[in-house]
Amino acid sequence: MAMRIESVREKASETLEVAVSGGLLFRFDVKDAEQLGYFFDHGARMLSVAAESSPITLRKEEILNEGAVLALRRLDALHRARKDALSILSYAEQGSKQLYEKLLKRGYEPEISRACLTWVCKKHYVDDRRYVVMLLRSHMVRRGQGPDR
Repeated sequence: MAMRIESVREKASETLEVAVSGGLLFRFDVKDAEQLGYFFDHGARMLSVAAESSPITLRKEEILNEGAVLALRRLDALHRARKDALSILSYAEQGSKQLYEKLLKRGYEPEISRACLTWVCKKHYVDDRRYVVMLLRSHMVRRGQGPDR
């Protein structure tokens, strides 16, 4: 089922919001596109998808096929997963496995969760070595053992 683009807005954070007929709203930015292997040209507002033969033009009144809508859904899911990951990490230090499992529990696909985890690891928001050191220190303090032990 083809859908029509109702509006396209670029926010100050360089996030693009694409409203599609049927009340759907997709949000993504260049980082999301790069992580999923897409290329997004801001000036032309064209999204090149590896599986598609022709790029997707993101302009008002354009008609999107099912492949384009699926690509936008994946980009939106990764954008939301990145925000959720940062929210989870803002509460407490996490290991990569714990963060991955929490993203899966929130309903993200394994591929989206892995792409998000790759991004947070590259940015050093998640560091398994740092997490293990913090975990060991907290266990030593709880047992009453000092750093020398």
